[in-house]
Amino acid sequence: MPIIKKETILAEEEKREPELMPPISSHTLRHTGCTRLGENNVNPKVMQYVMGCWMSGGHPFSTDRSGAKNIQMHRSQ
Repeated sequence: MPIIKKETILAEEEKREPELMPPISSHTLRHTGCTRLGENNVNPKVMQYVMGCWMSGGHPFSTDRSGAKNIQMHRSQ
């Protein structure tokens, strides 16, 4: 039996609201991972490599000075 269905049935039996997690996408997890790297002062070059941005030239995490600014702005959001 799926977990959502199980929790819904259990909540009905216990006369309470079911405690369901919101949907989480892989994109959300990717941003969370990048945020955690930034919070732990990981070198931006390492972040680029880990996040798979090392090959793209036009990505916001580019290697020029404006890229460094974009990384800082992205972390603060």
